[in-house]
Amino acid sequence: MLIGVEMCHKAEFVFTLFYSDLNVPSLNVKSALTQIVNKDHQSFTAKLKLVNYDKEKVLCKKHGISGIPQLLIHQNDRLVGRFRGEVTSDEFTAILNNLMKSQLA
Repeated sequence: MLIGVEMCHKAEFVFTLFYSDLNVPSLNVKSALTQIVNKDHQSFTAKLKLVNYDKEKVLCKKHGISGIPQLLIHQNDRLVGRFRGEVTSDEFTAILNNLMKSQLA
């Protein structure tokens, strides 16, 4: 399942969430990320890739995923962040703001 927002700008982020439908923290993170990514962003392009941990074991192993929820953030095809555990909407917004600041630096 791919949920995306397409806007024109320099920063391109891909958020890959490894989750399970049987894990409440995973579902909370999935909901928070979906809401944020689907907002109209003026400063970046964002795509959310959802990988079901229970159904995609080979892909999870390839990326070193041993626990969920786990979020990988790629910017312009480079891994810039890896977060394990529950991330709230506010924490995710702070992460995005920090990534945008680091891009401008």
